[in-house]
Amino acid sequence: MPRILTTRPLRAWRPNSIASPLPPLTPPRGLRATGMSQLASCSLRQLSLFFEDAYPVVLARGGFARSYLLMAAQHPAAIHIKNRLTNDMSFATRLADIPLDRINTTRGDIRQIAAQDIAGLYGFALSLPEDVKTIVNGRLQDHKYIFPVDPVTNRLKTELPFQHESIVSVLRKAVFTGQFKTKNLHRFSSTNDKHPDRLEVPDAMICLAATAVYAGLTAYRATGKHQKIPFTASAYEDVYRNHMRTLSDTRAHSRKPLHLVLHGLYNLVTETTTATPNAAGSSALLINLVDIPDSD
Repeated sequence: MPRILTTRPLRAWRPNSIASPLPPLTPPRGLRATGMSQLASCSLRQLSLFFEDAYPVVLARGGFARSYLLMAAQHPAAIHIKNRLTNDMSFATRLADIPLDRINTTRGDIRQIAAQDIAGLYGFALSLPEDVKTIVNGRLQDHKYIFPVDPVTNRLKTELPFQHESIVSVLRKAVFTGQFKTKNLHRFSSTNDKHPDRLEVPDAMICLAATAVYAGLTAYRATGKHQKIPFTASAYEDVYRNHMRTLSDTRAHSRKPLHLVLHGLYNLVTETTTATPNAAGSSALLINLVDIPDSD
């Protein structure tokens, strides 16, 4: 049976509490109140969704659950849980709802933050429904909502993809809160070997925030008034994958400029005052970053 494995080790992560060994036939519902559920929650929230993939592919429930729950059971006190997960696939299958529920909860929480921010940032409360509908459909077309807008010329800054204020706000509130940045600073990296200190926001984190903003805008698309739409994988995974492809394709053609853009986004989200070199671009609708010399 296939398994889904992650590539990032959790050497630096240690749980605050460990579940005691479980009896052979303990049902999954009973487990959700134990430390195992708490461990899985921490593991998924801090690592996989934000640094790897916000919409992980689930080929097999047992293999998917086992890989994540094993990550959350590395402490010596969880040896019995670890052994059972390793040797009993049916046990892992019965626990699959724990990580899946945590994934859905985390994505839903981020969508809720986006929904609250969007109304204020776009001034929907002070606009007529027909005006809101026009604004929303204009931003959704060709995913214009990922670009910031020049306040003077009203031009889309297509040289700064994913730096729209709504995306910055969602990242700041949903991810960079409390001690998250301090505890996980070592997980942020740079794609520029010459400038390893220029940290970037990970692709998965960016695209999850952008997808949440998309979902928040679509809630107004039909009538100009907020409509409740479930934030499910089936409804928005294609949008998330599109954003991931956008970053991948842009990086393939303009690696250094995109590095500067994502480093600039990191500075915006973390409110870092360090100056970020500019990456020149065009005013065309599609992202079109101009390459820059290796020395920059």
